[in-house]
Amino acid sequence: MGLNKTSAELRKIRGLLFPAIGIQIITGFNIYPASDSFYCDDCAVKISYLHEDLLEGRPHYEEIKSMLQKYCDQIKVQRIEHEAINRFSSYNLEEGWRADRYFLVDQTPVKEEDVDELIRQKITVVGCGKQNELIIKCEQDSMEYILEQFRLHANKYEINPDIGNFVLVAGTNTRKLNQNKLWTNAWEVPTIIVYARDINKIKAYEKAKSISLDLPDGIVNLVIGNKWNKSYAQSKPETLFIPSFEEYLISKDFSSFRIDNNHFANKIFFDWINKIDWARVKRTIELHADLFET
Repeated sequence: MGLNKTSAELRKIRGLLFPAIGIQIITGFNIYPASDSFYCDDCAVKISYLHEDLLEGRPHYEEIKSMLQKYCDQIKVQRIEHEAINRFSSYNLEEGWRADRYFLVDQTPVKEEDVDELIRQKITVVGCGKQNELIIKCEQDSMEYILEQFRLHANKYEINPDIGNFVLVAGTNTRKLNQNKLWTNAWEVPTIIVYARDINKIKAYEKAKSISLDLPDGIVNLVIGNKWNKSYAQSKPETLFIPSFEEYLISKDFSSFRIDNNHFANKIFFDWINKIDWARVKRTIELHADLFET
């Protein structure tokens, strides 16, 4: 990746976006090399799937590639274009998640052995590192089949095919394990983003926005749901306020961004990026008050 991980430009973008992760306006962001692969001007649908094992020869990648090839053979087309690309990712960690490097929202490094305990104390830890992303470009008539395969095989837990929520064990709040043959190392909350120019609705997916910021040698991108133009407040036991991401960027005198409304996110990921843990927001503001002074 062109962007040096210790560059001043990276520290600047972390300085802008790490605090936004800390108060849960966003859950993370990705940095891509400047590449035509990021855009989709020549296709009706682009499916973006994020996972650490999307490399040639890795079981997860080979299982998806095999699925695509079998489908192409079945419908008698030469191929559906797909490409694995690298990205540099920074994201809010949950307990048990791992990354290459770890930071507090003020960019203080954190040791891996301390991460889970900090998270249990409601202290936000941001995980950073190179990850892989699979881009699948296809036509609309192939999209439904491909997304169904991801529902069946990329989710650790069973997903309702109509609304996209977790299926719960009857009479409980426990998620029901997916009984289908899973792709190796299937995630609890997979990230599946669909770019579609001429589609208004996708079953079990929610409309989302893609926000892009240009760097000298790359593109910062994130997907956001309701928090783009909606602020949140909690009045009890004390008053806490979370600005919308649009308001946050304006407050930081940052106006150089692009918005694309033609994106959809799988429902469980959409719900994850929209949730708020107020105890963690409070802890972040207490520990890093200087970052939120107005």
